[in-house]
Amino acid sequence: MGKIIEHLERIPRIAVCDDDTNIHQRIYDLILTYNRQHPQEQMYFSAFADKESLLAFHEVIDLLFLDIELGETSGVDVVPLIRQKHPDMTIMFISSHTKYFIYSHRLNVFQFLTKPFDERIFFEELDRFYERYHRSQDLYTIVYRGRTVQFPIQEIVYMEAELRRLKIHHAKTGVYEMIGQISREEKNLQPYGFLRIHHGYLVNPRYIEMLKSQEVILNVPDPANPGQLLTLPVSKGKSQQVRQQYQQWLQQQRS
Repeated sequence: MGKIIEHLERIPRIAVCDDDTNIHQRIYDLILTYNRQHPQEQMYFSAFADKESLLAFHEVIDLLFLDIELGETSGVDVVPLIRQKHPDMTIMFISSHTKYFIYSHRLNVFQFLTKPFDERIFFEELDRFYERYHRSQDLYTIVYRGRTVQFPIQEIVYMEAELRRLKIHHAKTGVYEMIGQISREEKNLQPYGFLRIHHGYLVNPRYIEMLKSQEVILNVPDPANPGQLLTLPVSKGKSQQVRQQYQQWLQQQRS
C-alpha cells in the first residue's frame, strides 16, 4: 500500500507577464504585503513584458498573472503555449476589460482579475492558490524493489489492478509495482480527485483529455501505439457516476 505524506518543501515561483511595468510593480507590492501577513507563505518572483521572454524562461512557474492584451499578442493565445512548458501552472488572467472574462472558462484558467486590482479579492485568490499549491506538493510513498520511492501525487497518471498487485503509472519515470488493493488506494486518493473508472483502473482527472461513455482518453502517449493518446475503458455501470465526478472536479478547479 502506498502512503501519503505532506509534503515536498519547495518555494513556489509567482510571475507576471504584462507590457506595463507599473503592473509588475503593483503585483509585486501586493504579494509582499500578503507575505508580511502570511510569513509562512514564501515565493520567488519574476516579471516579463512580452510573450517571447515568458516562453524563453526555463524555470518552473507555479502562478502566472497573464495580461490578455499583451501588446500585439493576445494572452489567450499564450495559454496553450505556456502550458506545453509548464502544464501544472496556475494562470490568472488580468485585464481592464471584463468582456474577456469568457476566455477564463474556455481555457480553464484559475481566475480573472480586473485592473485596477481590488486588494481584498487579490489576497483571497492568493489564499486559494497557496491552498492548491500545498496540496499539489503532497507526496506518495511506496517501497519499490527494496527502496523507498517518493513522488508528488499529481504525477500519478493512473493505477491499474492485477490480482493483488497494483501498477502505478507515473507521468515521468514509468511504472512502479506494489502489493495493494485498488479500493484502498481509491479511498486514500479521493481527496485528490482520483476517479474509479473501472474495477481495474483509478485515474487522475488532471490527465483526462476527453471523457466518453465507455472510455477515457488521457493526454499521455500510448506506449503500444506511437502517435496516439492512451485510452482506458470505463465500466458501463460507472459511466454516469464517472462523468458526474469529473464535472465536479472541474468545477472545484475553477472555484
